[in-house]
Amino acid sequence: MGRKIKGKKHRTVRYPEQQKRLRELKLYHKVNNPPKVLDDQEIPKGVRKIKEFKEKAHILEEKYARKQQEKKNKKLKKKAQEAQLKSEKSDLLKRFLVQESTEETIVINDVRPVKKTKPADITREHLTKFTVAPPSTKITKAQNNREEQARQVKQQKLLRELSNEYPSMNIKSTDPRDEKAKRPAKKNVNPNKRLNKREKDKMKHKLKQKEKDEERDLSAPVYDKVQFGEIVHAPPKFSKRPRNTQVESKPGKKSQNLLLASILNPGLKPTQPAPRKFDYTPDLTGKRKALSVADRRRLDKEQASAIAAYKKLKADKWKASQGK
Repeated sequence: MGRKIKGKKHRTVRYPEQQKRLRELKLYHKVNNPPKVLDDQEIPKGVRKIKEFKEKAHILEEKYARKQQEKKNKKLKKKAQEAQLKSEKSDLLKRFLVQESTEETIVINDVRPVKKTKPADITREHLTKFTVAPPSTKITKAQNNREEQARQVKQQKLLRELSNEYPSMNIKSTDPRDEKAKRPAKKNVNPNKRLNKREKDKMKHKLKQKEKDEERDLSAPVYDKVQFGEIVHAPPKFSKRPRNTQVESKPGKKSQNLLLASILNPGLKPTQPAPRKFDYTPDLTGKRKALSVADRRRLDKEQASAIAAYKKLKADKWKASQGK
């Protein structure tokens, strides 16, 4: 059982007459007194509400306009980025076409060295003029590294797109992901290695996918291509029966099911086909729509007899009560 939570105690009003007197004193200088300023008139409540409503509508309009402008700016920014990417792509392609190389594969790795500027002579006047402390070298180096990395990633992406669009040009990107994909698979894998749950699930999923692919291949129609003037000497021989095919008895084997087969060959017993099973269970729910005519008639008869018995019982009870 849970802990019982006690309700709040009901406390009676103490000194009700004293409290009433205090309330009346608060309203003494407000009731039945002339206005402080004669020409002053308060703004009606309805007008105040209209003003508030207008202000709210104005705020909402500004908000909507701001959102629309943001959407427009996003679209423009996206278009500008696409245009820039397109121009960079075309520049790369032009460089490929212009560059004369005897190699089979051309690798573009446009990493330009950063020019180091010599430090200028700092004088006392310069220090007094610019009192702001210079930024730390660590931050600038990290920022430069990030920018360089982003530029290289962008360039690798462009190279991949170019190699996909123009496969005949034999463009090679310097992306480590492509190199990793081209590496040969690991050998000398231990077959007796114990797999964890995730690896087992992965293997099961692969096997299921393989079975599905095989079924799809089997279900697909197979067309036999016959060339012009080809001569066929015999029908095709199937080493394996296709799936979902019914086994039919051959014409020569039908003689064992004949009536005279037992007289001609006493040892031979005629094979009887297995009896067909009908799994029919009538649906007795709802309005008995799925029932046959005979079942519906039987159920209606039982229902009528039950209603008649109930009516008779009620009539007998009523007669017994009247006799008393």
